[in-house]
Amino acid sequence: ARAFLETIIPYVETHYGISDVDWIMDTVIQDELEGHQLPGEWEKIEKDVTEDKNHRRNNFVKWLSSHEELKAGATYHASVFTQLKLLTQRSMKQQRGEKISFVAFLVTLSYTLFVCIFWWRLPDDTNRIHERNSLMFFVLIAQSNSVVVASITTFQRERALLARERAKKLYSVFPYFVAKTLSDMVNTVILPSIYGICVYWATNLRPTAGAFFTFMVFFYLTILTSQSMGLLLSVAIRNIQISLLLAPLISIFLFIMGGFYISFDNIHWWLRWATYISQARYGYTGMILNEYSGRSIPCADEVLVTFGSGTECPQPGEDVITSLSMDGQQVWFQIVILVFMQVILRFVSYIILLRRK
Repeated sequence: ARAFLETIIPYVETHYGISDVDWIMDTVIQDELEGHQLPGEWEKIEKDVTEDKNHRRNNFVKWLSSHEELKAGATYHASVFTQLKLLTQRSMKQQRGEKISFVAFLVTLSYTLFVCIFWWRLPDDTNRIHERNSLMFFVLIAQSNSVVVASITTFQRERALLARERAKKLYSVFPYFVAKTLSDMVNTVILPSIYGICVYWATNLRPTAGAFFTFMVFFYLTILTSQSMGLLLSVAIRNIQISLLLAPLISIFLFIMGGFYISFDNIHWWLRWATYISQARYGYTGMILNEYSGRSIPCADEVLVTFGSGTECPQPGEDVITSLSMDGQQVWFQIVILVFMQVILRFVSYIILLRRK
């Protein structure tokens, strides 16, 4: 090293009359005169630095802690009310950015234009009863499928964060779950609700305020129930690929059981029980009752009666309801069942999440 430094001294820029290489050379020469003490001092410094690094690393590992050590902590850092408040605010902000985005708005606008192209201002007569029914069922299918998939992907992204923050005793499962439910009730259905409002008036469904609000209630509850089903799949199945594969299969099966493709009376007796666990059954039945109960449908000019077995003109709405195997049903009952289904799905999701380690 000394020989190398002697060769480069002429080429090194000097500062304040002495270069860095000169200084090193002077130090080496002085050390040679004093008995080569520099190697020993360097070993001491290197040992001290190594010990300091190990000490810092051990402290950092202790600070991180394991999942088991974190869960063994005594209490949560905040009250349940504070946890609920902060989690609700965070969930609202997170989902607002995910659910209410420019892309989501374009998708909703596309769905609206799609519906308007095929069902714009449907004539209110017997010749268009089937088109009117298909519209109401399509509205439920399109939005429910989107909500199920969105619910699965959203929770899968939150799973790791929930496990870590729960282990750190930042919050418990209950306030997290309530905050997520409140956020879902608002953010998940904002754009679908706007879609439902536009579709209702653009397609000339029953033009009364009462019928409109009843339609929106069934639309809203059916979407929320589908969203709860997606959450249950996401909580119960850790693998997102499997969840996304099963979601369309289950959704399609439940919507087939909804009463539009096959009337309830014509479904095989051994499979008829499945209609009672289909949210589409209650949402679609409620919309049909809302659209046709207590009124008569004017006959088309070219055709006397085109739906059901009735021969009266104008055709009583009850004939349409009977032909769909929905006679004897009540609007309030469909609402109660949809609310009950959502509560059950959420409760099961909560229990599974609570027991997950």
